[in-house]
Amino acid sequence: MLSAKPAPNKENEIHGVLRDNLAVANAAGLNEVTLDPNYVSPRQKRIRRMWIIIVAADVPLVLLAWKIGPGAAIPFVCALGAIGMVTGIQIFNTFFLNTD
Repeated sequence: MLSAKPAPNKENEIHGVLRDNLAVANAAGLNEVTLDPNYVSPRQKRIRRMWIIIVAADVPLVLLAWKIGPGAAIPFVCALGAIGMVTGIQIFNTFFLNTD
């Protein structure tokens, strides 16, 4: 019948061996897992690297655009475009191009 539950697994010698292995591992402390407080995940590394690159590249470009001002239109627009490009590339590489 389709609605009948399957019979449960019966105990065999493998279950006993597995229980013995678990007891040995527990006695040796192999199953006690502690987290490293200094662990930094790859995602956290990517995000930190993104912010460092954005700040390192965008701050000089912002200062350049601020110093030039909109009076010199081409360098001003190029600086703003570079800010957008650097920021966009870093956001794409960090969140959408996941290569970890």
